[in-house]
Amino acid sequence: VRVAASTVLVDCSEEAGEDAAAFVQGAISTHSHASSVVTKVHALHDDTLFTHAQALTLLSESTAGDKSKVLKWTGFLKAASSLPEPPQPHPAPARLPPPCTAVSKTLDIPADSPWWGVPTHDGWLKVTGVPISEIGGLQLAKMAGEGQKSNGRPGFSAKHLGQRAGAGDDADGRAAPRPAYVSPYLRWGVISARQANDLGVRRRDLLWRDFSRLCWRSTAPLRKGEPVTQSLPVDDVETFDPDYAIDATLATVKGAVSAWNWAPRLEAPEAGSEGAAQLQILHQKKHTSADAGAATKAAEWKEILGLTDGEVFEAWCAGRTGAPLVDAGMIQLWACGWMPRRVRLLCASCLVEGLGLDWRLGRDWFAYALTDHDYAINECMWQNAGLVGIDPFYRGLRWEVVPTDAEQDDDVATGKGARKGKSTLEERSGYVSSNSYTRKWLDLPPSDLPPWPPPLHAARARAAPAIEAVAHVAEQRRFFLKRAYQSGGRVSRVGIRIPTPTQPPFSSDIHPITSAVALRTTLTIPPDAVARRYGVGHMQMRVPPICMQDGGPKYERDAQAACGSRIIA
Repeated sequence: VRVAASTVLVDCSEEAGEDAAAFVQGAISTHSHASSVVTKVHALHDDTLFTHAQALTLLSESTAGDKSKVLKWTGFLKAASSLPEPPQPHPAPARLPPPCTAVSKTLDIPADSPWWGVPTHDGWLKVTGVPISEIGGLQLAKMAGEGQKSNGRPGFSAKHLGQRAGAGDDADGRAAPRPAYVSPYLRWGVISARQANDLGVRRRDLLWRDFSRLCWRSTAPLRKGEPVTQSLPVDDVETFDPDYAIDATLATVKGAVSAWNWAPRLEAPEAGSEGAAQLQILHQKKHTSADAGAATKAAEWKEILGLTDGEVFEAWCAGRTGAPLVDAGMIQLWACGWMPRRVRLLCASCLVEGLGLDWRLGRDWFAYALTDHDYAINECMWQNAGLVGIDPFYRGLRWEVVPTDAEQDDDVATGKGARKGKSTLEERSGYVSSNSYTRKWLDLPPSDLPPWPPPLHAARARAAPAIEAVAHVAEQRRFFLKRAYQSGGRVSRVGIRIPTPTQPPFSSDIHPITSAVALRTTLTIPPDAVARRYGVGHMQMRVPPICMQDGGPKYERDAQAACGSRIIA
């Protein structure tokens, strides 16, 4: 039985809207049994601060002199600072167009939603304390704006675009701005980016949304889920130092690399170098005997507990890595479908650099679990974490850092920002410092969590490894990742060259992933007649049949093949 929509709505707010509508109409007409009607609407005027046409003007020209453009976040940000204020939000429409079909006053939800939906909903309310509505989203944006103006920290105001901070080596997070908690509302159009900007939400974060969408529209590898740096050349490809010219992981002007790497390449430090000497000192600390030998192989997290790659991935998903900040973040993700940006970066660094797994596995788990999942932002973030994206700036993060009881946030210590007898938003989220954050989420009672899916039961029951062993693996592997860090730094500094973009392309080259809605389900409940079981890596869970292909999602097959037979349950 084929199920098809009778009406397809296409947003024509931007310059390419009419082309998009024509593309959709053409795609529908190729199916002889399709009878869908394409309706043009102007729905997303304010989804980004600046229109796509304006965003294109912020790209610098390539050093090649061939009129091609360069995708570089720092250049985009600098150019954006010279633009006038973004347009004011559009007023609310006086009336809405009539619905395509009869509107029901009740919403049908899966029969098993009390298992996951209610705890997730309650978890989000405990963090934010505001209703899930337009009023609630605007309230959070207003609170974020007031916080930016009152805390006095340089670089985080609405006007000043700020320093590049938020995920460094600090253990207490004082370098990071407070989360605004508006991303789910922005993702689902409950409030607009221009509304958030007007209320004072940190503009740098809103511009990152614009940049991610620009990259997504302008770069086919992102839409296909392919490594950008292994598909498109960096901008200094003709001028870089010949000593660094040989890099099999980066594309050239002649084309893509011959074999892609789905995890950063490990390379032992050159014999006699300072890195080799430091690595040997670390190795001898771990192996106290005089005949410890030389450190010639990167340490493996999975060897601590004797696990397979599949079990390692499960441990990461279930918050059992042994790294307090990472485990707290993964538990928070499951508890309320969200986590702070800084913690997302640390969790991504843990999976890719620390555990040595395919970055696409993390991308797909975030797509499954995040309530604010955004195709463009999620793909950009995970490609960057894999050191193959457009801006691999955050690399070598100390994801294994251990917060201490001595840490205390300045605002909490002085009583600023909190009225007597009433907790602040940061206190409710446990984000006032890394220590309070980890204690809040690691000590969360099981009754406050949605049920974990069966593929993760074993990981949840297994004790996490000792932090000393985890920290040794993390520190040791960084020596083997030095060349990968250098490649990522080079890409971040000079940017990726792309042909001169015009209108966003319209094609079916988007890699299918799981639903953007965080549907946590259990295999103990039989799937209904519509839903099917899809996988994240090797794990099978029940999700709606969105973005289906024959034989299941392409990303599922790719991820399984990339991790080898060991990851197949």
